[in-house]
Amino acid sequence: MSPRAACRLEMMGFEEVYDYAAGKSDWTATGLPTEGDYASVPRPGRVADPNLPTCSPQDLVSEVAGRPDVAAFGSCVVVSDDRIVVGRLKESDLSAGTGARADEVMEPGPTSVRYDEPLPDLVARMQARDVAEILVTTPGGELIGIMRRSDAERLLHELHAAHEH
Repeated sequence: MSPRAACRLEMMGFEEVYDYAAGKSDWTATGLPTEGDYASVPRPGRVADPNLPTCSPQDLVSEVAGRPDVAAFGSCVVVSDDRIVVGRLKESDLSAGTGARADEVMEPGPTSVRYDEPLPDLVARMQARDVAEILVTTPGGELIGIMRRSDAERLLHELHAAHEH
């Protein structure tokens, strides 16, 4: 079971929830140093912006919506105390009402990618599906940041131009 799913089950009151053990792929997916050909491939973590609004599942949506960072960003990532991504409040969710908590109206389990996914492949998929941004997380579901497709495209263009010269 993924850490994100385990976190949601714990939030729902389940007491015995288990997670998987880390391995080599977790090392690279967390953004730790690598060597060889693998290290030269650009990854989402390289362009992920860590400055995005977050809130707790228990936060009142009306309070979250009133924060300047959330208003400017237009959405908010719902994270546990350990920064595990459990949901996302979209712009339409932010007008859900004064008494609603984030976990009651959030989009549970938003799409995310790992730090180490090859950036050219990811950008191609995002272009094909017209996706402008995506969350970047560790294998444990911990939020690293948000990757905007435009930033990734710019980096790939710069790397391609530098390689040609």
